[in-house]
Amino acid sequence: MGRPSKKSHSKPKPPPYVPFRWDILNSSAYKRLIPSAAKLLPYFLGKVKCRLDDPALYATQFTFTFQEAEKCGFAKSTFRKSYVDLEAKGFAVRTMKGGLREGNAKVSNRFRLSKDWERYEGGIGKGVIERAEPDYAEIFINKAKERLTEKEVSGGTRDGKY
Repeated sequence: MGRPSKKSHSKPKPPPYVPFRWDILNSSAYKRLIPSAAKLLPYFLGKVKCRLDDPALYATQFTFTFQEAEKCGFAKSTFRKSYVDLEAKGFAVRTMKGGLREGNAKVSNRFRLSKDWERYEGGIGKGVIERAEPDYAEIFINKAKERLTEKEVSGGTRDGKY
């Protein structure tokens, strides 16, 4: 009889998991999350394939679609409330707003993880972390002005009116 193969002696591979640090669990920001946002946070942490001590963890952008949220058990409105709460408490930042674009192209929301939860000071009426959000109205107006100047250069519309 020969020796049994090494495979039979090896330990079974553990199932996949998402590492969740104690400082996150014990933070006041995490304790004040709505329950659905607390359920969404591990999915966000699992989307970024980095170690917890890797600086790329907070720089990597990822998508999380409404279809993925539905597979995880979230209704659309609950998912929206959850990621808004994660943003307010400083766990995630939406870097690009999804939706329909020109030509009916669907674009997913893009997120990245944030360490702003460390600066969160909870309490009633406090705790929302201010950040420089893009002013979508200003962006829309600037794009409209650019298109208007393009029409002036090209000679306007067919009937000569703007």
